[in-house]
Amino acid sequence: MRGSIRRFILFGVLSINLIISISCGAPETSDIDTITQGQIYISVDESLKDVVSTGIYNFQQINPDAKITALYLPQEHAYKALLSDSVRLVIGGRYLNEQELKNFAAKKITPRKTPLAKDAVALIVGKNYVDSISLSTLESWMKGNISNYADLVLVFDNSASGAVSYLMDRFELAELPKQVYALNTNEEVVNYVAENLNAVGILANNWITQLGAADKAAIDAKIKYLAISGADTRKGYFFPEQTFIADSTYPLIRSIYGISNESRVGLGTGFLSFLASERGQRIILKAGLLPNDMPSRELIIHE
Repeated sequence: MRGSIRRFILFGVLSINLIISISCGAPETSDIDTITQGQIYISVDESLKDVVSTGIYNFQQINPDAKITALYLPQEHAYKALLSDSVRLVIGGRYLNEQELKNFAAKKITPRKTPLAKDAVALIVGKNYVDSISLSTLESWMKGNISNYADLVLVFDNSASGAVSYLMDRFELAELPKQVYALNTNEEVVNYVAENLNAVGILANNWITQLGAADKAAIDAKIKYLAISGADTRKGYFFPEQTFIADSTYPLIRSIYGISNESRVGLGTGFLSFLASERGQRIILKAGLLPNDMPSRELIIHE
């Protein structure tokens, strides 16, 4: 394949080196913190950067004695940072797996999980590609069964991304087939799909929804979303929009959690409580995600 594309098997060593560098390079966080003051480091799935950075800004405006430094990483690297005790909190698109829970149990730590939102895993294609596929077709592609699509290539933003993790769990895959490749960024996925008719890009929908109007218009001019059906194609095909995420008709939905390894109530707990509050959920809604608790709307009617 093209030199700009890297296979998933090349990223294992990079994952380890990244976590070691975080562990060695991040300054020690203060043990003297409360829910509204102090200093901590957190790790975040990089596709959620805009919404979390906005949340941090608003939280620190309310609590000027709080200092939250976020490391924005491919999702699986972000979770490894939590496991290595480099950070106090991770925000990403899954809960902990069985082995991760065992690791915490061995250290006598019970992680706290806070549901924050729901996001979609989106499929993008060039303007001249098909308009829709079934979930079963996607599963076949992910398992390497592409007899009717001989030149098909699936591209992700990163081998450790949340979209990769979600689909591997969803379809119970131990490894990915040879026609699945990782690039480096979401922008590269968009450009590759726009230039290659046989390519299908897979990425976290939030990365697109949080873009500004001009950036989103530039992307929309180059690519389009694939509509996907659920198990029953007779019910129709759906795009990754908030409405179809809310009623679960769009079939590729991932939950966004905040997971803390704090042994006491500290600044990480305070920040998660803020994101789960009505103000935090409004920030999440504005970013294009579906909030875990939909903020209320108050209508004042004047006679």
